[in-house]
Amino acid sequence: MSIRRAILLGGLFSHALFAQPALPQPTIAVRLFEILHPQALELKLAEPAFRNFLANGLRSNNADIAPARLHGGAGAAEPAAVSFGEALPVFVVRDAQGITRHTTKPIRVVRQGGRVQVLNDDFDPAPALADTITVATTSGQILAAVKYRNGKERFAARPYAGAFKIYVSGNELCIVNLLAEEDYLAGVLAAELRQAPFAALQAQAVAARTYLLKNWRRHHQKGYQACDLTHCQRYAGSAGVDSTIQHAIASTAGEILTYKNLPIEIFYSSTCGGRTANDLDVWSSEFDHPYLISVSDSSRRMSYCAKSPHFRWQLRMKADSLLQLWQQELGEPIVALGVSKRNSDGRVRELALMGQSLHLVSGEKFRAVVCRVLGWNSVKSTAFDLQLENNTYVFIGKGLGHGVGMCQFGAMGMARAGHSYQKILKHYFPKTMLQKYEHNLSSND
Repeated sequence: MSIRRAILLGGLFSHALFAQPALPQPTIAVRLFEILHPQALELKLAEPAFRNFLANGLRSNNADIAPARLHGGAGAAEPAAVSFGEALPVFVVRDAQGITRHTTKPIRVVRQGGRVQVLNDDFDPAPALADTITVATTSGQILAAVKYRNGKERFAARPYAGAFKIYVSGNELCIVNLLAEEDYLAGVLAAELRQAPFAALQAQAVAARTYLLKNWRRHHQKGYQACDLTHCQRYAGSAGVDSTIQHAIASTAGEILTYKNLPIEIFYSSTCGGRTANDLDVWSSEFDHPYLISVSDSSRRMSYCAKSPHFRWQLRMKADSLLQLWQQELGEPIVALGVSKRNSDGRVRELALMGQSLHLVSGEKFRAVVCRVLGWNSVKSTAFDLQLENNTYVFIGKGLGHGVGMCQFGAMGMARAGHSYQKILKHYFPKTMLQKYEHNLSSND
């Protein structure tokens, strides 16, 4: 690095006072639960943009910026406000009172009682405690330290588009990602169906958009429209987003699935195992929609989802361990269990557990309880046979997930077979129509 550039960077980092950048207006607010640390959040500028800035040098209005201008010039009472345009990625930190600060250095946000504190080397003195702060960047990307559920933590592990709104909720920080609809959908596709054939990505884009619109007010009273867990739709920031995903979203812009001119209740899961499930069988009387019915996922030769690693699976568990698990759940000794009822598609509807009395447990509850102990997706679906061999229960199963609606691996198989996204959606959601949604999602508030 040249001495002149070092001087420029020194002045930039020392004062970090800039004219306010023009930031994109977000339309979606997504609560981030996977950024799990309840007391502190580490944020960093997206490195590719910053490296590009270092390579190109500092420029304003197509002219090199002199060190004197960065410091406000000789005799200046305050540093000059300098705008660097889009070439320079800069953090923009704004509190609820509208007070704004700028920096290029990493930011640490911590909880202080019921308020938020921002720590940064450029902020001297440190900003006052705030109820809410907003953090954005001129590059449009923030790198966040993510602490995963297994306790592992990696700094700058995940990029996010848009801005962060941060406040205290209960005894922990609440982080809400504010971003454009297209950026959110791109993040959903990257998390749900990365590296899929293009028609499958298009089908997933329509499904994700339909889900977002149908459930727009689900978390409205909490101040956001969606979360990043499977409770809503998986969303892991902009990690894995590429031009193919962006094209899939653009090529289906505004398209949603409707029934009687209304957005449908839409569901999808990883692998159906050869046949999707009826919603009425999975969720009892909570849902009953004519387009969420069991359909075959097979062509004449093979199942479309046959290439899924979850197409067929097996789990072995010692009988004593499984019975002890259910003893703890039900509060009495359990001596035997078995499948007592199946749905028309072959999935387990009910299991009978024999103790001091007979207990009937739904297939989905059985799966949830066992997975809570053994690990998520240890029992991959309720499409299984259960056998007792040498004091060991053997689960021989098909598919991953609830099986209702679109089979994602099946959609990929159909796309590889040459089917369009329109045909894929029509197959998994019969009696629905593909329509253009003309209004901005943010107007639904």
